[in-house]
Amino acid sequence: ATKEQVTALELSVSERAARQAAADDARFQVLEAALPKKSEIVDLQKLMAEVGVLRSDAERDRSTAAAAVRSAQAAAAADFKTAEEHLIRLQDHTEAGRRALSAELSTVSSKLDGVEAFAQTRAKAADLQALQPRVTETEKSVDRVAAEVRSKAATSTVNSISDRLTTVSMDLQAHGARTQADKENLTASLGKLENALAKTDRQADADRDRASACLVALEKEVSTKAAKAETDLIGPKVLSTATDRIESRALELEKTIHLHKQEVPPLRARLEALETAFPTRADATEIPKLHLAIAEQAAKHDSLNSRTQEHG
Repeated sequence: ATKEQVTALELSVSERAARQAAADDARFQVLEAALPKKSEIVDLQKLMAEVGVLRSDAERDRSTAAAAVRSAQAAAAADFKTAEEHLIRLQDHTEAGRRALSAELSTVSSKLDGVEAFAQTRAKAADLQALQPRVTETEKSVDRVAAEVRSKAATSTVNSISDRLTTVSMDLQAHGARTQADKENLTASLGKLENALAKTDRQADADRDRASACLVALEKEVSTKAAKAETDLIGPKVLSTATDRIESRALELEKTIHLHKQEVPPLRARLEALETAFPTRADATEIPKLHLAIAEQAAKHDSLNSRTQEHG
């Protein structure tokens, strides 16, 4: 910058000297143009004296300007040298500051590493304290969401239960109608079974009476018509065996009839229990069992009738 100022100063001094010389030449030209008009010697001498003065002034101005230029150049050179020395000192100072700053940065970095290690050891408690409000708020949000989910789940559960109850009530109504029809069929079947058992009882009584009458007639016939030799030939053992067989068959018939009479009350009790339970709980598993029991009783009744007819 100083060198540029010196160069600018030299240019300005040179330009000013050139302008001054040009102005002097112009004045001389004016004087030279005016001399032919005023050609008196005195005037010429005055003019020559003025020209000498002017020339001396011009020389003096030129010497002054040259001296000023030289002094300015010397001052500029001194300033440039001083500035260069200052710049060198500034560079040295900057380099020393940079080295000191690097050393301080390394020291601060090592201290920062220690502080970070210490902060990491002590950060957990602070993090926990900072996270505690967020955790509390999150727990509250989770509780609200859980309550909403429970309310929605309860609503859906109630709706599904209501739908299931409606379906079950419709099924119960349909099953009640089927149960009523099955109950009527069972009642009719039990009535038929009772009639058949009563008929069997009457037939068994008639068969027993007829067997007794046959035994009495046989005894009378044997006692009246059998001769003593024939009786001896038959022997008391054969007679007693036949009598025992007839009596045993009669006893078997009585036992069978008694067993059938004992099987009727449980069936009636089961039917009454079904009549009581079906309006509240339609258990369809009892109906096949009752049908099976009726079929068994009918089979027993048929076998009893066939055996009675065989003995008759």
